[in-house]
Amino acid sequence: DASCIDEDAAIIARRYAVRRATGSGPAALLRAARGVISTDIVYCWFLSVYGAVAVLIGRIMSRRSVIVLGGVDVARDPGTGYGLWVSPWKAFLARRALRTADLVLVVSESLREDAMRLAGYGGGNIRYLPTGYDPGFWTPGEPGEPREPRVLCVASVSDGPRLAVKGIDVLVEAARRIPAIPVTVVGVDARFIPGLDPPSNVTFLPRVPRAELLA
Repeated sequence: DASCIDEDAAIIARRYAVRRATGSGPAALLRAARGVISTDIVYCWFLSVYGAVAVLIGRIMSRRSVIVLGGVDVARDPGTGYGLWVSPWKAFLARRALRTADLVLVVSESLREDAMRLAGYGGGNIRYLPTGYDPGFWTPGEPGEPREPRVLCVASVSDGPRLAVKGIDVLVEAARRIPAIPVTVVGVDARFIPGLDPPSNVTFLPRVPRAELLA
């Protein structure tokens, strides 16, 4: 239920019928496989095991497929256990899916290089398309309005590897060295906060709806 996925679904739904399938576990795999039967194009936000299976089944059934890469799906960091490619069998599925998909969209140019390197192919099906944003909404306040020194970090963190990859521990240590500057961190699971031992100038908030982030 990420905002980038919601936006893509809404944009595509302006012209086409969209059926969304989310979830985890064996039931989600079956749901993804069944969904391929009744669709024309398989559109996968993030390359996961579920997305890879849908793409590969789609090829067997002559369905076109699109994969949007976001980062974790082309990451391999054995030290933290982060990334789809740490697991050999998941890497096998990911490699086949990337080579099989009709179109692979990357939100940054660096992800194109990562995908080509990990999948070991020329990347002829990869196109760069960054995620968009609404400049009418994301404005820093009225012109000339004074702004106080402040640091804001928004990061969806639900496990240890992601905590390290997002650099939250580094941010907390930096905040410790600038005690006069308030630091707000949004989206970190509360169970990780005690281990970070944050100083008094750091405030942690749970995940909030995007409409509330501007304030």
